[in-house]
Amino acid sequence: MGQLKKIASGAVERILKELPQEEFYWLFWPGQHMTLLSIRRAAMIISRVRLIAALFAILTPLWIVVDVLLFPWPLCGELAAGRLVVSVLFGWMALTYPPSNNMRDAYHALLLMLTIPVAFFFFSQQLLLGEPFSGFGAAVSAGYAFLPFIMVAGLSVFPLTAWEGAVLSAPVLVAEVIAMTLHLEGMTWGAVYGAF
Repeated sequence: MGQLKKIASGAVERILKELPQEEFYWLFWPGQHMTLLSIRRAAMIISRVRLIAALFAILTPLWIVVDVLLFPWPLCGELAAGRLVVSVLFGWMALTYPPSNNMRDAYHALLLMLTIPVAFFFFSQQLLLGEPFSGFGAAVSAGYAFLPFIMVAGLSVFPLTAWEGAVLSAPVLVAEVIAMTLHLEGMTWGAVYGAF
C-alpha cells in the first residue's frame, strides 16, 4: 500500500510541477484570469458558438427525413416545423451574433445557444409523450430524451472553467429532470435514475 501511495504522489507531483498555483485555479474559477486570457476566451467562445450554430442550422433540418420515415403524420410534420424554426434561429445566430471580447457577451451567446435546443427538447417531448412506437421508431423517440446530455457534452468544445461548465450545465440538466417528471407514468424510479 505504501508503494502505491508513493507512485500516486509522484505522479501528481510530476503533473502539477509545471502548473503554477494561479493557473491551477484558472481551471476552476472564472474572474481570476489575466485580462488577455479573458479577452481571448470571450472571442473564442463567441466564435465557436457561431460555428456550432451554423453547423446546427444545416444539420437540424436534415433529421426531418428520419422523422418522416419513422413517425406518422401529423407528428412528423409537427417535428419538421419545430426543426425548421430551430434551424432558422441557429442560422440567425450564426449570421448575426456580433464578435466581442467581453465575457458577458460570451455568456449571453452560450445561454442563447443552449436555450434553442432546450426549447426544442420540451417541444419534442410534448409531441412524443404517450405516442406508441415500436422498433427503430421507439429507439429514435427515446433518443430525443438524450438531447440535454448531448448539449452538456457539447460544452466541452468551449474554453470554460469547471465552475462555468457546472453553472451552464445545471439548467440543461434541470430541463431533463422536468421532462422526466412529466413522463413518470409508466416509468419506474430506477429507469428514471438510470436514464439520468
